[in-house]
Amino acid sequence: MDTHLKLQAISNVQIAPGVEGDDGLDSWAVQLDVTLRYQATDHERLAIRVSSEGLFVESLDPLPLDALVQVLCALPDGSLCALAAVDRVVLPEEAAFVGGVPGLALRFLLMDSRLRERWGSFVQGVRDDCVIEEKDEDETDRSVRKVLRLSRRSSAQRRRRGRLHVRLGTAQELEDYYTLNVSVGGMFISTARPLPIGSKVSMYVEHPVSAREFSLEAEVRWTQQEGPEDGWGMGVQLLEESTEGSQDFLRFINEG
Repeated sequence: MDTHLKLQAISNVQIAPGVEGDDGLDSWAVQLDVTLRYQATDHERLAIRVSSEGLFVESLDPLPLDALVQVLCALPDGSLCALAAVDRVVLPEEAAFVGGVPGLALRFLLMDSRLRERWGSFVQGVRDDCVIEEKDEDETDRSVRKVLRLSRRSSAQRRRRGRLHVRLGTAQELEDYYTLNVSVGGMFISTARPLPIGSKVSMYVEHPVSAREFSLEAEVRWTQQEGPEDGWGMGVQLLEESTEGSQDFLRFINEG
């Protein structure tokens, strides 16, 4: 393989996540001090590129793809705290080969409308101050990427005296839980002993980084006790107003 072509093919590894589905990943250079919170520890880092969907941070931390990280930074209009997933990892040897720096590309997850508007305004300001370089049409992104895909809800959650403890350990589980449950206001719980229709259920969602709990109240609307026992369970409906409850949940996920 021609050396020049090989260098050209991986020269754009240090980019922040772009909009899903775009032909290119538009990101802009920046110098932004950030704190990454994971594994119960704060790590001071520097973000060197930003996009509407996330940021690239200088780092030697060997975090796995889709690991959840809380991002804290000071924007011109105040501090921002948001949850993100590791979208791409640039290892030291890869960075040295292209003359760059190692780091993490972080993609924001489940921002509420207010938070997304604030980040969008910041990125627009950075964009206005930068000269946008056109990407070579032949340039190919060779970085590792894992696309989030929604899976079917887990059937392992069992009833315990009307109290359910939900732990969300990965980006996929978080997206799945929000999309299939919180945003639509209901879910199916697999259990061999469903509660009677009309019973109240308390659901406690554990934050994947801070371990704090978010309480959701639900009511049993229907039950299934026919057929094989592994298909038994109950359908519950969240009692909070759908829109308001969703926004509260998003704020909890980002602020911890």
